[in-house]
Amino acid sequence: MKFSSYMTIVTYFMALLGLYSVTLVESVSPGFMALIIGAVFISLVLNVKKKRVLPSRIWNFLALVIFIIFVADYLLTAKDLWDIITIATRFLIILLAVKLFDLNANRDYVIVYGAVFFLILAAAATTMSLVFLPLLVVFIISAIFAMIVINIKKEFDLRGLAGTEPPPGLFDAPFFISLVTVTTVSVGVTFILFFIIPRMETGFFQRKTLNAIKVTGFSDTVEFGAIGTVKKDHTVVMRVEFPGAKRPAGPIYFRGAVLEEYDGTAWKRRTGPNSLVRNKGGLFTFQKPGRRLVEQKILLEPLSTEVLFAEPYAVRLSAPFPNIWRDAAGAIYLPSPPYSRIRYTVWSSPGASPTGPESGNDMRRLLDLTGAAGGDAGGRLKDLAARLTAGKKTAAQKAAAVKAYLSENYRYTLDVGKGGGTNPIDDFLFFTKEGYCEHFATAFAMLLRAANVPTRLVTGFLQGEWNDMGGYFIVRQSDAHSWTEVYLDGTGWTRFDPTPSAGLKPFSPTSRLSLYLDYMRLKWNRYIISYTSVDQKRFAGNLSARSSSLIAGLKRAMKTGAIRGFLLPLAAGFILVAAAFIIIVRKKGALLTRPAKTPPFYLEMLKILSKKGFCRLSSETPVEFSLRIGDAGVKLITELYMEERYGGRSAGSGDMERVRGIILGLKKLQVKTKKYEPA
Repeated sequence: MKFSSYMTIVTYFMALLGLYSVTLVESVSPGFMALIIGAVFISLVLNVKKKRVLPSRIWNFLALVIFIIFVADYLLTAKDLWDIITIATRFLIILLAVKLFDLNANRDYVIVYGAVFFLILAAAATTMSLVFLPLLVVFIISAIFAMIVINIKKEFDLRGLAGTEPPPGLFDAPFFISLVTVTTVSVGVTFILFFIIPRMETGFFQRKTLNAIKVTGFSDTVEFGAIGTVKKDHTVVMRVEFPGAKRPAGPIYFRGAVLEEYDGTAWKRRTGPNSLVRNKGGLFTFQKPGRRLVEQKILLEPLSTEVLFAEPYAVRLSAPFPNIWRDAAGAIYLPSPPYSRIRYTVWSSPGASPTGPESGNDMRRLLDLTGAAGGDAGGRLKDLAARLTAGKKTAAQKAAAVKAYLSENYRYTLDVGKGGGTNPIDDFLFFTKEGYCEHFATAFAMLLRAANVPTRLVTGFLQGEWNDMGGYFIVRQSDAHSWTEVYLDGTGWTRFDPTPSAGLKPFSPTSRLSLYLDYMRLKWNRYIISYTSVDQKRFAGNLSARSSSLIAGLKRAMKTGAIRGFLLPLAAGFILVAAAFIIIVRKKGALLTRPAKTPPFYLEMLKILSKKGFCRLSSETPVEFSLRIGDAGVKLITELYMEERYGGRSAGSGDMERVRGIILGLKKLQVKTKKYEPA
């Protein structure tokens, strides 16, 4: 296989790596990528067949035009750093595709590799994908191999051997093993530097890194049935760790938005004043904790909502936000929806319920039946509530009776039919008698309000699926849920979930491989993407503490004499290993150094030429030196030297006879010019 074939293979392989890296950040449209892939395939066919459709100057002109368009696009449309990255990525993709049609000189290949490098760099700056690490390793291996091939090809071209095949065994298995070894060491050193180099508190590209997941049920106004539309979507929305604990006893509810007003078609959040909570030393404090605190470490995907989720009720939160909002119902909100994954730690106290109704207006809103009690529907609703709560004196007794009635007499389903009711709740209670969590929670709330018990609707997520490999819950869109909070005198707000158990079954993956991959994604984001200066300081502190403990232990062992009995065997073992290593190196030394040994006839030629004023510069290759000398004999000796040292071919008897004649002629050569002085 010729050098050009090697370069074509590695060049197109690297081009595909660069184009694939773009898909990790979704910075270009699929249609545009399909067009580029088609152009790359056409250029591959032309390069294999050695056909050139246009001269190089035309391709260079096209590259200039593309650059001008890129500058214009930047000046007219770029608004922030993310736009700049997107525009630059499109420019590099088009430049890469165009340059593949003009692979003539070595610099053309280098331009392609440079474009691929910057595409990989764009992916590194924006993506959070677990695929990026193996992609980077493969790119490094390919880039090193490509540069090796280019430099060897350059040497052969200077020798006038363009178009020839590389020496046998040059790119054999040991070569690729060495290449992979060097790459592995390089990546290892890179990881060490990654954890050592001081990090900034926030990254450059935090404004937008991923497309926000569209979630419903957490805005100020939630249309009835909104949660049911996402129950079949298994997209992951968050992962929740419970440090220092086994799987918590469930079911676990992650509270989100709290809605208090129902008009028959939608629930609305209270429009009263929200409180701004500021970050004090990395911690937000909402209220006094109860008897028990539950810590949760939450990795939240980018969602189209400002709501932060937590087990009820959150009393403290640690996050890198400057401030957050909290409403009277205890719901927590960011100032704006997140554009990237966010990580926060929250401490919840089950007994620390937010306060109850504080005024007559609060009570009227929490007992309002306007949306569910119009016309005949209102009469049926109130009659049913009166029948279910007859003889029940406390709010807790009434709530228990209504919950039991709904759980025993109504069926859970996501495929809800239309009945003869005047509104969704009337339809659910008296006609279809089937529905999902919103139907059960809303009907429960309205029946209790008809019995003069304050209620409100809560939207959030159920616990999801437990990943025992990492000890955390995987919460998906399909785990979206709604339930009811009831105000009990002397207790405060208490959760009641009237939905039957059929609606509480979490999604299960098809294999444990999916759990393992999800665990790897969690750790990748935690220790690579979200690795901060705080983590770095914590790591340094732990390392320092362990080192101090080890040193102190060794000192105690030395004082007590416990370690002295191990020092002599340890030293003897070290000496034996070192001696064995030296013997092996000496035995293999000749074999290891033979390929790199300079032939004596070439050294003798250099010595003779040096005496006559022609010194080889340290920056010159053997071929460049022979070209500067300009002598046919010197060129022949250089070619024999290159073949013996790099090609594994020893000079024959006939070649050596010619070499001796050339060296004899060089000795007799009379140089009339002044002695050459190296710069």
